[in-house]
Amino acid sequence: NYRNRTAIFADMGFNGITHIFLMKNNETNNYEICQIQCRHDSDPIVVRDVAVIPAELNAKLDKAVSYSTSLNEPVLYVASGNEVIAINFVAPSNVMHKVVYTAPAGENISAIKQFIQPNYRRYVSSFENYYKLSDLNAKALMVATYKGGEGKLHVIPQVIDGMGTLNESNAQTFEGFGRIQCF
Repeated sequence: NYRNRTAIFADMGFNGITHIFLMKNNETNNYEICQIQCRHDSDPIVVRDVAVIPAELNAKLDKAVSYSTSLNEPVLYVASGNEVIAINFVAPSNVMHKVVYTAPAGENISAIKQFIQPNYRRYVSSFENYYKLSDLNAKALMVATYKGGEGKLHVIPQVIDGMGTLNESNAQTFEGFGRIQCF
């Protein structure tokens, strides 16, 4: 039982057997990333690691609008205002973070999500026999931005460096949407 915490976000982690939970400690008001692991139906559920996020990020996390995990790196992406912050939690005692994307001037971020091809998680073992994998599958972050009533979708490739870095120079932008709320 993980007491005095509020779950903010949860998703599958980068290794395929760990669930990542963003938790808020109700006593300290700090945020934590909790890794919960279960390999098989018969195995006990284990809280593997708890990483305390530096308190300097509390204000941004308090105002966050969207979250996404990476399937390739121990990274939690957080969208707050016009920024995407990558939080690396591979070493729970040394959580690192950096801004990896800033929306164009005047635009705010409404949603983020790692790009996953349709049906990819459903047929992982035999997926390539049925579908050609995109080069961006599980290797790009989708960022929805808006300005007034105009929405855009930015698909930004990841640089697999362990820190959640995004390659903005190779981003693709799609326009003509209203405000995208979620994926």
